[in-house]
Amino acid sequence: MKPAALLHLKNNVVAVLIGGAGGLLFSLADLPLAWMLGAMFATTAAAILGIQVEIYKPLRTTMIAVLGVLLGSAFHPSMLEQMSQWAAGAAVVACYVPIGALLVYLYFRHVGGFDPVTAYFASSPGGFGEMVIMGEEMGGDAQVISLAHATRILMVVFLVPVFYRFVVGLDVPTIAAGDPLAALGMQDLALLVLCGALGWPLAARLRIPAAALIGPVLLSAAVHLGGLTASKPPVPVIAVSQLIIGASVGARFAGVDLRKIARVPLLSMGATVILLVVAAIFTLLFAGPVGLGPVALNLALAPGGLAEMSLIALALGIDTAFVSSMHILRIALIYIAAPLGFRLFGKKAPEP
Repeated sequence: MKPAALLHLKNNVVAVLIGGAGGLLFSLADLPLAWMLGAMFATTAAAILGIQVEIYKPLRTTMIAVLGVLLGSAFHPSMLEQMSQWAAGAAVVACYVPIGALLVYLYFRHVGGFDPVTAYFASSPGGFGEMVIMGEEMGGDAQVISLAHATRILMVVFLVPVFYRFVVGLDVPTIAAGDPLAALGMQDLALLVLCGALGWPLAARLRIPAAALIGPVLLSAAVHLGGLTASKPPVPVIAVSQLIIGASVGARFAGVDLRKIARVPLLSMGATVILLVVAAIFTLLFAGPVGLGPVALNLALAPGGLAEMSLIALALGIDTAFVSSMHILRIALIYIAAPLGFRLFGKKAPEP
C-alpha cells in the first residue's frame, strides 16, 4: 500500500476511534442520538485541534444507504391515504426555502462582507456538496462556502434533538429504533439488503440527487408500502451508520484555514439562527391551517443535512415518512433552483 493510501487509512481509523469514543460517552450520559452527536462533537473538536481525521466518501455513502433503507421502513400500507395531505406541507417547504435563502444571503453580504458569489452559494439551506462545487466553479470561495454549510449542519443537527429532549420534553432516544438482529428472518434481511444494494445504483443511473439516500428510501418505501416486509435494519448496523455519519460531519472541519476558523463559523451560526427562526415562524403560522403537527412541520423545515435530519425525525418517531419526504423535497428544490437562479442573474448573484 502506498504511503498516501496508508495516511488516508490512518486518518479514517483515527476518526472512527475518536467518533466511537464520543458516541460511547454520549451514550453513557444518556444524551439524544448519542452515537451520531457524540461522534460529530468529538471529531469536530479533534479536527479543530489539528488532528487529521477523515471518513472515506464510499464508507459514508454506504452508511447513508443503510439510513435510506431505515427511513423507507417508516412507510406502511395504511399511510397511502395520508399522502394526499402532504401537498400543503410541501407548499410550506417550497415557500420557506427561497425566503430563508434570501435572508441569509443579505446577512452574509451586509454583515459578513462576503462577495456576492460566495454569499449566494453559502446561503442555501441545504445542498452542501453541490453548493461548494458550483460556488467554486463560479468564482466563489470554496472553503468559506464549505465551512458555512458545515457549521449550519453541525449546529442544527446538535441543537434540534437537544432542544426537543431538554426543552420540549420529548423522548429522543440515544439511537434510532431498529429491529434486533436475531428477530430478522432471512427473507426480511434479504429484502432490506436488496433495497440498499439496488436502490442506490438505480437512483445514480437515473441521476437522482442524493442517490445513495433517496434510491434506498424509495425502494424500501415501495417494499414496505406493498406489505412485503415490516422489518427494519438491525440496531447494531444503525449504531454504526450513526457513528460514521456523525464523524463525517466533524471531519469536514479538518484542514480549515485557522484565519477563518473563528470568523466564518460565527457568521454561519448567525445565519443558522436566522433559518431556525424563520422555520419557527412558518411552523407557528402554518401548522394549524394545513393540519400538520407543529413538531412534524418544524422538523420538516429545520435546515440540517438531509441524512442527519431524517435520522432525527426517525429517532423522534413523529411522522417520520412525512418529515423525511419533505427534506428530500427541500434538497431537490435547492438542486434545481440554486443553479437556475444563478444563471438568471448572470455570473453575479443579485445585489440587495
